[in-house]
Amino acid sequence: MVFAAQDVTPGARSTYDTDASTVIAGNDNEVEFVTASYLPPILPRNERQWVYGEDDPELWRVDGMPFRSGIGFVVVTTYVDQGGWRVRDARSIALDSRQFIFGNTDIMLLSEQFPNDAIAFGSQLPIGLANQVSAALTAHAATEACQATLCSSDFFAWEGIAVVDDAFYDSVRFVIDTLELSAEEIFLFLAASS
Repeated sequence: MVFAAQDVTPGARSTYDTDASTVIAGNDNEVEFVTASYLPPILPRNERQWVYGEDDPELWRVDGMPFRSGIGFVVVTTYVDQGGWRVRDARSIALDSRQFIFGNTDIMLLSEQFPNDAIAFGSQLPIGLANQVSAALTAHAATEACQATLCSSDFFAWEGIAVVDDAFYDSVRFVIDTLELSAEEIFLFLAASS
């Protein structure tokens, strides 16, 4: 599907426990290409948000190569508030062990957007209370205070909160079907990433 649209015929599939292991395998030429998670870069001075489908996934390359900052962020040039970029894709995790990973690898394409966070309520929670919590979180997401908490790029980087229907998770099902993941593999992945 995604691969066929790009005239890519995958061979044998390899699996790795973490995004870091996955991108290291790609960097070290253990495999021809990898799939890993992607969070868009934070642009200089937070001038605007990176736009899916319009901006290059590696827009930051115009200013140089990423490096680990003194406080642990992966940046290009300098910190965002000083006019630099913050790079957050999966390769950032492996930068310390693979210093040239950004020079050795490129992002070929992005899949459809994938839900990053969800707030779900168990069936035992009274619907009235669930509605109150939803309303409070939605109101908070629209405030300046959220920029220093849940919406902060140092925390969850929420852009807002919205009620979604089942179709919103079609991209999740697409990934599961494309990678032919079993329920056991999904649960093992979730356990490893928590």
